[in-house]
Parts: sequence; C-alpha cells; structure tokens
Amino acid sequence: IFANLFPAACTGAHERTFLAVKPDGVQRRLVGEIVRRFERKGFKRPDPSAGLRGAAA
Repeated sequence: IFANLFPAACTGAHERTFLAVKPDGVQRRLVGEIVRRFERKGFKRPDPSAGLRGAAA
C-alpha cells in the first residue's frame, strides 16, 4: 500500500547513515581509516556544503 504513496521510502532513496567516532578514536587518529572502511562498503559522504544551502547567513 505505502509503496504507491511513498515510493522513495520503500526504495531507500532517502536513507542516511550516521557515523560517529568516539573521542579515543579521534585521539588515536583513526577517523580517516574509519571513513575509508565505510566508503569501501559503498557508503558515500554527502557534500559538506549541502547542509548550508538552506541556512540563513
């Protein structure tokens, strides 16, 4: 039923994954390696300025 009303919700077109690195991972300088592992799995990083487009300056 919902597939006809909300096709994007069923295809996963708007799904996002939140990645958080704990302070010890930052301290150990593992952020780059963690991001690389996610990218190897097919995850893509969003455009950093994408969140600023709708923000008031």
